[in-house]
Amino acid sequence: MGIFIEKTNHTPRIRFENGKLTLSGRSIPEDSIGFFEPLMNELIAYAKNPASHTEVNLMLEYSNSSTNRMLVSIFEILKEVQAAGHSVTVNWYYVVDDRGMYELGNDLKDISTLPFALIEVEDFPE
Repeated sequence: MGIFIEKTNHTPRIRFENGKLTLSGRSIPEDSIGFFEPLMNELIAYAKNPASHTEVNLMLEYSNSSTNRMLVSIFEILKEVQAAGHSVTVNWYYVVDDRGMYELGNDLKDISTLPFALIEVEDFPE
């Protein structure tokens, strides 16, 4: 069980395997629902038999409002995983001085109610 989608100029790289989900890059797809559908389907299946720990690493340079709504939907699935007795952590990485992405991470932290770390970095790894 897993999924890998390579990033483009408008969509993030998505890697999800063995309980570890990483999204990195820009996320401004024209059709967020269509773009994220394979990941959502994978997460729904994963939630039925999750790993003991699920780690989410979000390293987004920028995300549009429709992506942010999809992130909230991802968090809803992960809350079900947590409610079933499995641990979940979310790591929101933002580049130093990127106030907008820091504030978005802080807002998503409040919305998600999951264990959520805001992690400042000099730059995102490739």
